[in-house]
This record gives sequence, C-alpha cells and structure tokens, in this order.
Amino acid sequence: MSDFIRKILTVPKCRCCFKPAAGNLCESCGLQLAACRMKEGKIPDADCPPLVDTAYGSYYYKGAAAQSVIKAKFSNPARFLSSFLQDISVDINTILVQNEIDMVRSVPCHKSKLYTCETDLPRQMAKVIGRRFKVPVYHGLKKIKKTEIQHSLPLAKRKTNLQGAFLAQTDIAGKNLLLIDDVMTSGSTLSRCAQRLVQAGCGKITAWVYAYNTYMEE
Repeated sequence: MSDFIRKILTVPKCRCCFKPAAGNLCESCGLQLAACRMKEGKIPDADCPPLVDTAYGSYYYKGAAAQSVIKAKFSNPARFLSSFLQDISVDINTILVQNEIDMVRSVPCHKSKLYTCETDLPRQMAKVIGRRFKVPVYHGLKKIKKTEIQHSLPLAKRKTNLQGAFLAQTDIAGKNLLLIDDVMTSGSTLSRCAQRLVQAGCGKITAWVYAYNTYMEE
C-alpha cells in the first residue's frame, strides 16, 4: 500500500489543475495559458505606473494565468517556480540587457505576511531571476507598514492605501532596477515602490509582472 501511495504522490501534476501531466502543464491548461498571453509583452505606456520608466507583462490576469498565480501562492509554489521562466511570453534576459539592469527586486511584503499560508511569490520569482541571470537582488526596499490587501479595495482607495508603506535605503543610488510583481491591476503598488526608489537615488526603474489585470473596479 505504501508503494502505491508513493507512486500516486510522485506522479507529475499540472501546476494549474493538479491533474496528472507529462510536464508542468497538462495539454488543456497549456492551451488556456497560451490564450492569456500578452502578445506585445509590454504594458501600454498609458497604463505604465507613474515613476516606472517601462513596464512589461507576460499574461492577462484571467483563466489559466490567474489560476497559475493563485495556486502558486496558496498551494504549490515549487511547480510554478521551476518552469515560469520557460512559460512567460517575454525574454527576461532581453529586458535586463535593453534596460541595462543592475539589480532586481520584488515588491516587498510586510513581515506579518510571513505568518500566513500565502507564499511571497514576487520574492521567489526575483530570486529565481537573479540566480538564473546572475543579477544581484536588492534588499534595501522594505514594506514598513501593514496595509489593507490591494485587490480587495476600489481604485480610489488603492491610491491612498500604500502611502508611507515602503522605505528604500540609499545603496541603490545610480543603479537601474527591475521591479518584479506577480499581478498588476492599478499599478499603485509599483508606483509607490518606484517613488521610494527614486527618492533613494535609483536610476532607471523597469517593471515586469507575470500577469496584467486590465479590470479595475471604479
């Protein structure tokens, strides 16, 4: 019985639906994820968060792309992290080179999040990117105030919810930084982080998000 259970547990499973799959995605979820791709791989300038020079995205936040993020944050981040660089529609190395990136950094979470069941997915993605492309991870940007969850708020409140929430140290002066997040909706979080980075003397600020949510509650 133990061998039977072991075989069931070790069968590769799709990271979206958790059904048996030959790779990280079953055929159905693979097709659904492909349908969510952002063809241009770049967020329109009109939607680029203030103080961010250029913003890139790989998927629209819907369908299998949204499920990928949710499952990675609350169920199984390892499967997602092992393959997301192969799945995304933009070439991270090209972004790093074209924007002369010196360091990478995820949008930071408050320390209280460390005691929840939610994985800090942006931080883990930044670690993978930094390790894969040999780019230092900047640790000077921190979230110093616990705030309400952004995606639970209407647009008007998102813009004020993060006031005074972040702090950046000055060891980023003159450096170009790639700011990483899992999902972007209003861009308020990225903008607040960029504000602190600019105040700390950061050079060019480029953003990349796994999923871009075009829906906003007015």
